[in-house]
Amino acid sequence: MAMTFPTINTAADHLGADQAALVRQFRRLERDIGAPLFYRATHAQPMRPTPRGQALLRALTRPEIRAHMTNAKKK
Repeated sequence: MAMTFPTINTAADHLGADQAALVRQFRRLERDIGAPLFYRATHAQPMRPTPRGQALLRALTRPEIRAHMTNAKKK
């Protein structure tokens, strides 16, 4: 979800998360996947998903994945 925001700061604000913690999570996920998930925001451009990030976002919209995420929140 955070990749849908223009910057990490706006994502952190919306999610009520610490910006540094969100950055660490992204770095860990990118390290685990072995590829960057988004192009970082610059002064003139918002962050945007890389092709690998776009694939992840598509996967996260699949009904079975959404159900798994919803169930995980309940625990």
